[in-house]
Amino acid sequence: MTTLGLMMPVNDINDDDPTIGGIIAKYKQSNMFRALAHNSKRSYLSHLDHALVMQVGNSKRLLKDTRYEDFKRKDAKQLHMDISDLVSSHKARHTMTIFRVAWENAVDSELVEFNPFSKMKLKAAPYRHVLWTQDQIDGVINYCDANNRTSIGTLTMMCFVLCQRIGDMRQLKWSNIVDGRANFKQQKTGTRMSLPLNDDIMERLQLHPARNSSTVIVANETTGRPYTSDRIDKTFEKIRAGYGLPKVMCTNTDTETNLWINDLRTTGITHAMRSGCTDRQLMALSGHKNPKMLERYAIHGDLEADVAMKKRGMQ
Repeated sequence: MTTLGLMMPVNDINDDDPTIGGIIAKYKQSNMFRALAHNSKRSYLSHLDHALVMQVGNSKRLLKDTRYEDFKRKDAKQLHMDISDLVSSHKARHTMTIFRVAWENAVDSELVEFNPFSKMKLKAAPYRHVLWTQDQIDGVINYCDANNRTSIGTLTMMCFVLCQRIGDMRQLKWSNIVDGRANFKQQKTGTRMSLPLNDDIMERLQLHPARNSSTVIVANETTGRPYTSDRIDKTFEKIRAGYGLPKVMCTNTDTETNLWINDLRTTGITHAMRSGCTDRQLMALSGHKNPKMLERYAIHGDLEADVAMKKRGMQ
């Protein structure tokens, strides 16, 4: 499968068509969907919008136009693989879960007899150890500044320098910046963080015009509103293509992949580790609570060998 215009609205789907698009339209009208929280609805629709306008196999037929009776288990597995090439493994699995729920609604409505997404064994992708180079980081930041995306440039710098997850950094408010430090609680772990901001970050913050204490730092230049997770992904996809970020090797799987903005946390922690930070220092910087969690960043490779030789005085 390949992608076409990813933002084609699901609302254009004819509810009476015997297609996968029809199944999704009926799900949107179901009590099951209506009972979801607002944010969950928005997330579900975003995932579905992306998938429904993907091409099926080598044909030019879109997934939304495919007859559901022609869609088999092998097609569901292929869809998962194709989506995994475009987004994180977590988002790919979440998309499959949404399709399973929507299809189950069709089964309950006796529209179909079989759910191809039911009981799919979706293996979690191995941990990504993908590293940006400093030139790539600087290049993307400069590209963002030159293309009215200062906010994404700032997000890029903060994720790398502060070694934080994108979700925490995109929701950071001006009120979280006190006396040159970023004070916040990590969403995933609940760990309270207080990290010093270096001169580069402090200078970048001056580029942002709005500094209302209740507003987020990383705000969309067009709307002035916070970025959603999906909007960040779509915006960065355009930045990656516009700047021309090359594919890189995932060092722990020997596979070629795209650079994601999420990889900046890994890059930052790995950089800190290679700079000689102790485990306690790394944990204070990253928010990890267990030293064993740091082992994933100590991938053996050429750079580690170089560092080892330098420490021995052999280089």
